[in-house]
Amino acid sequence: MIKRSLLVGWCCLAFAACDRDAAPVAGDLILDTGLVCACADRSASPVCQGELLLATVGQCQTVAGTTAAAAAVPAADAASDAATDEPPVCPPEADPCFEQCCYAGPKPEPESTDYVITREDRAAAQAAGKNVLEHLYGAAAANVSRFNRLDPRFAYAGKKIRVPIIPEGEVYTPLPWGYGPATGKAKFILVDLKRQFVGLYECGYLKASFPISSGRSSRGPNGENYKTPTGNTKVRAKHIDAVSSKYPEPDGGAPMPYAVGFRGNGYFMHGGDLVGYPASHGCVRLLLEDAKQVYAWAKIGIPVSVVSSFD
Repeated sequence: MIKRSLLVGWCCLAFAACDRDAAPVAGDLILDTGLVCACADRSASPVCQGELLLATVGQCQTVAGTTAAAAAVPAADAASDAATDEPPVCPPEADPCFEQCCYAGPKPEPESTDYVITREDRAAAQAAGKNVLEHLYGAAAANVSRFNRLDPRFAYAGKKIRVPIIPEGEVYTPLPWGYGPATGKAKFILVDLKRQFVGLYECGYLKASFPISSGRSSRGPNGENYKTPTGNTKVRAKHIDAVSSKYPEPDGGAPMPYAVGFRGNGYFMHGGDLVGYPASHGCVRLLLEDAKQVYAWAKIGIPVSVVSSFD
């Protein structure tokens, strides 16, 4: 259990990371300490139960003389992220109690129920102008999509899905709020192939996470290995309108919008089809809107770790 005095001190240090009375420089890191301070009284918030503590990290920019969180707006093109750009560094106050107060182990999966999509469901959704998950689950549809790693476009009639039992307002993620290898790094990308999720970390803490579809385990007709390679690498390139030079075979041409290259030989994170299981030729597919966010957030040169499982 973390003492209240330690957490209050943490808040004071974190607030110093960006002086609210001074004009910040674009790109400076700040910490939103509201949740951390709320957790000083662990009984005040259900988020604080079970030794869970999350600090969110944003970027300072000057807007009409005030400090605001930088918006995730895609750059016009890859040229805005030249290899010479230096990413911001973590302030020393960012993680003074990382090991003590941040749960970094595997999270228990929520309970779920099974449901099989019917033709009637799809017809009713179409008539209502919604996708089938929105029609069936309303505000919870996003969590159902994330939990199944499934683009609603592929929720066909006869498709069995799992419906997670998650408290209202909570966003499903199987990744840890704090990740040790990302500590001290301003930006860090974790790709977990077992969980089929990508996590964006800032100074060791989870900023955002998204479901993916990575390389499939089955081999190609000539024995090609389609698995996404594991290992530590970095962001090497960014292209808004990338196109595959190989797939579909033999001439290529498959679109790879908002592509973030993380390894040589054509491995990218990009917008694509999420069908509920690993299905790519080695790239990491994301929902298009998620790919836009990753593209906007990523910088050339930041670390990328592709692991079979983070634990």
